[in-house]
Amino acid sequence: MKIKYSIFILIIFFTTTFSKCEKEVYDAVFKNKSFVECYINGEFVRSEGLSKAFEVPPTFHMNYSYSSKDDIFTFNISKYMDSKDGKRFDLKISFAQKNLPIIGEKYYFRKEVDNTKIYGFEDDFYVATVGVDPYLYQCADTSLIPKEIRKKRITLRTNTTTSGYIEFTKIDVKKNELAGLFEFEASGVSKDVPEATYKASVTNGKFEALLVEKDRTYYGKEFLFDTDIIY
Repeated sequence: MKIKYSIFILIIFFTTTFSKCEKEVYDAVFKNKSFVECYINGEFVRSEGLSKAFEVPPTFHMNYSYSSKDDIFTFNISKYMDSKDGKRFDLKISFAQKNLPIIGEKYYFRKEVDNTKIYGFEDDFYVATVGVDPYLYQCADTSLIPKEIRKKRITLRTNTTTSGYIEFTKIDVKKNELAGLFEFEASGVSKDVPEATYKASVTNGKFEALLVEKDRTYYGKEFLFDTDIIY
């Protein structure tokens, strides 16, 4: 009886040990400690980083570029952010200017941005948007919408920012590590269904980008995908 009990204890021990090892290996291979988090309309959302060997191109996550030769700094966030109840938000922030940002200084977002335009480099270019996929009846008066599309989803993206900023708290171009804070208020109107509108209040935003990819990307259609789709 004692022998069987001892064997049972050993099985539990090795199973638990291997499980911890497997998790550590998984975290080391598939994930890094980069993340973006914030509250969107009061809901906490967060997205973590993946190791570059297993993620889609860096322009769909976080990336930056800086060369002392041309002295141009760019930084982009493009993240799907999930809330606890399953809602998904598409957060995009683009930052471009001459010279490295000053740590602790607030850079205020542009009031309006054209989601269909591809922007080249512009100095002091700071934009932020949020995309959502609600049902039409969640963002418009259903009495104004044709019956055949009332229960369809629509992709909406904000294009007017009434306030907000991004602030860098860390920039290490040797280690490719950045961190910072952000917040903004924004709204958007559907082009296909003008009755469909969306407002976003983004607060307590925070990001940490460790070993972030160096890849210059400007704000535009390739960065955003489609901006107004009914499906």
